[in-house]
Amino acid sequence: MKNRIDATQIDGYRSKGYLALRGVFGAGEVAAWGAESRRLLRLGLAHEDNWRTVLYRGPAGLAVVDRLSPVVDISPVFASLARDERLLRPLGALCGEAVRLFKDKLIYKMPGAAGYEMHQDYSSWQTFPRELVNVIVAIDGADAENGGVEFFPGYHDRLLSAAGELRYMSDAEARRIDHGGGEVLQTEPGDVVVFDCLTPHRSGVNRSNRLRRQLYLTYSPARHGDLYGAQLRYIEETERARRGGAAARLFFR
Repeated sequence: MKNRIDATQIDGYRSKGYLALRGVFGAGEVAAWGAESRRLLRLGLAHEDNWRTVLYRGPAGLAVVDRLSPVVDISPVFASLARDERLLRPLGALCGEAVRLFKDKLIYKMPGAAGYEMHQDYSSWQTFPRELVNVIVAIDGADAENGGVEFFPGYHDRLLSAAGELRYMSDAEARRIDHGGGEVLQTEPGDVVVFDCLTPHRSGVNRSNRLRRQLYLTYSPARHGDLYGAQLRYIEETERARRGGAAARLFFR
């Protein structure tokens, strides 16, 4: 089991803002995650007014689930994974203290699904501690063809978009980043990627016939206490504000 990291890896993370950990989980565990991902799709959560789900319209206008957020409350499998010491131990080494779960989401990124423009996750979490750290657990392999995440090293010491605004970077802000230095991290099932909440990243369209399922987990240093409920309330308030008059139809299950 790979649940320890060395000083070289810690230094690399602090320099680049991200770190890949290979082969952390085994094939049997990955198979269980795949089965659980399929089970969750059968729960009937694909509704535009369910703020747990993010949808896009596929062929013939069919609603397709892009992600479920949160997911640990409806999935014992992923709840257990979020508490696994093979994640928590390296995170503790990187953060210098124990961590607590802050946010969780399961991204399916099915064939044809769009990507995400350049952004820093902290843009959406500016009312929370700066020390948030993200984890990607690979359920499927990821590469440039199926929309793997591209990271840009060395920019995780500052917020590049306007403070107080929750959005992707503008073209002018994104041009401040050396795009030639980006790295699409190729991952295999069972790999883990850790990245700072200020590390700029983006992903492309899934142009393959393969899924790119990934569990995204965000943790906060334990000294800040339990922030999980606060971020859920923040997400709901943000979604209601975004929808305006349509907010009355929102539900969560």
